[in-house]
Amino acid sequence: MAVRSRYSFAIAAFALLLTAPLAPAQLQFPHTTIDVGTVKSGQPLVRRFEFENVGQQPVGIIEAKATCACAKPKLSQWLLQPGEKAWVDLDVHTLGQPAGPSAWAVRLVCKCGEQLGEISLQINATLVTEVRVEPAALQLFVRDGLSTEMLVSYPAKLFSIKSVQTTSPHLKAEIEAPFREDHGTIWARLRLEVMKDYPAGRREEFVSIYTDNAGYAELKLPVTIDKAGQERVTATPPEAVLGATAGQAPPARVILLRDFENQAVLVEKITADDPAIVCTWAAGPGNMATLKLRCDADKLTERPLKSAVHIQVNQPVAQTITIPVEVRVQK
Repeated sequence: MAVRSRYSFAIAAFALLLTAPLAPAQLQFPHTTIDVGTVKSGQPLVRRFEFENVGQQPVGIIEAKATCACAKPKLSQWLLQPGEKAWVDLDVHTLGQPAGPSAWAVRLVCKCGEQLGEISLQINATLVTEVRVEPAALQLFVRDGLSTEMLVSYPAKLFSIKSVQTTSPHLKAEIEAPFREDHGTIWARLRLEVMKDYPAGRREEFVSIYTDNAGYAELKLPVTIDKAGQERVTATPPEAVLGATAGQAPPARVILLRDFENQAVLVEKITADDPAIVCTWAAGPGNMATLKLRCDADKLTERPLKSAVHIQVNQPVAQTITIPVEVRVQK
C-alpha cells in the first residue's frame, strides 16, 4: 500500500519529468539493497533504509510506494532540509507468498526545486514456507456484522497455537481445535467475526496468532475492514433489473424509499446516467416514497444496458441514493 504525502502532484506526470540522477545526487543512501538471506514465511521482516540530504536545497519526498500490497513503507519525514537525515522502514508480510527467491521494493519519488527524481530501495530474501494461511490477507466490506474464516496449516511438530488476538475489540477471532491430515500437517479453522458495533469507515486491522515456537512467536494476518455508515434512507430493492422481449419496452419497476427512523421521505431531484432510463416518484404509502423506473425504448442504444439513477432526498435528511439499473432485452 502506498504512503502518500500532502503534496498534490499527479503520479502520471512523474514519468515525463523524472531525472534519475537527482535522488542519488541529492539524497545519499549507505545502501539501496538489503540481502537478508533465508526467511521463514510468517516471521517478521522489517528493514530500514537511512538517507541524508547532502545537497544545498530542501528535498521533498512526494511518494513512497511499495511494489506490492504485501509490503508497507513507513517514512520518518517527508521534507529534508540540507544536512538532515531520515529513514524509511519497509515492513513485509511474508505469509502466503511462494517459497524461493523473493524481492520487495519501495520507490521514493523526490522533488528538489522544479526537478523530480526517484530511487528504488529493495529487500532480497529466500523464503522457506512452513506455515500457510488461506487467504493470507482479507479485505471485508461490511454493512452490519459479518462472519468469515481463514484456514491455517503447518507441520504437526512445528508448534502449538497458544492464543489468538486482534487489534480491535470489535473484531473477534477464535481458532477451532485443529484436525490432522495424513501427511503430518495440522489444519485449523480461524473464525473471524466483525461485530455489529464495529465503527464505520475503512481500517487496517491485524489478527495475531501466538505459538509456543520462538521462531514463530507471532503470526500476523492483515485484515482490511471497510464498513458503510448507517444510512437514514434506504432503497428496497437496492437495484433494478428491467427485462423485456425484443421490440417491446420493459415493464416499469417499483422501488420503495424508507427512512430508518420512519419519518416522511421527500425527494428533491432525480437524475439518470442514461437518457433511456426514466424515473418518477410519489409520496407514500405511509411515510415512504415510491419510485417508478421505466425504460424509453426509443432512446435505448445499448442492449443490454447497465446504468444508474441518483435520487437526491431532502427530508428527513439530505442524502443521495444511487440505484444501479440494468436493462435486459431477450431475443
